[in-house]
Amino acid sequence: MRMSTFERVADLPVKVERYELSGLSFKANENFERLSTLVRMYGAGEEGQGEDVTYEGLDQIALQDAGPVHDLSGPGSFGELCDLFGRLDLFPVPPERDVSRLYRRWA
Repeated sequence: MRMSTFERVADLPVKVERYELSGLSFKANENFERLSTLVRMYGAGEEGQGEDVTYEGLDQIALQDAGPVHDLSGPGSFGELCDLFGRLDLFPVPPERDVSRLYRRWA
């Protein structure tokens, strides 16, 4: 039986000491600017980064304005960190569209 990618990495050790959020923007044309958020996590001398691509600009602004409000220091494995993200409400205010909750998963 083949293992999924998640099963292969779930037990890898993880230590998140802090994270930062930075705003990104791309002016697609004169009528549309795409906003997103760069998420950087730091721990054990390492850095990881990814982009929150939730579509609505107001959701990105609310996330950036709230800043790093979650304690991510507890999980000791990648699987535990993913479980934590599944329990957290990563929207500081309700999203513009409820479907956005399916997109904001930093792990």
